Amino acid sequence: MEPNVNNTTEPHHDAKLPVIRWVASADRIPENRQKVLCYTGHRMIENSWCMHTDQDAEWFKRTFTHWTEDVLPPCV
Repeated sequence: MEPNVNNTTEPHHDAKLPVIRWVASADRIPENRQKVLCYTGHRMIENSWCMHTDQDAEWFKRTFTHWTEDVLPPCV
């Protein structure tokens, strides 16, 4: 019996999704000019991080709880 390719209720077990590894901002901030996805505790924001002064690092830690390298959405 051939699988029903039109059946959308069955999960796709062969799909490989990337594992997103979040970094706590209190532990480490991104490298300068690194494109990142940031989480504020309420929403996610894509950000090209650029540090101009030492105070910028403290602002980043206060503003974002976590960040990760910018990832592309999975292909469907």
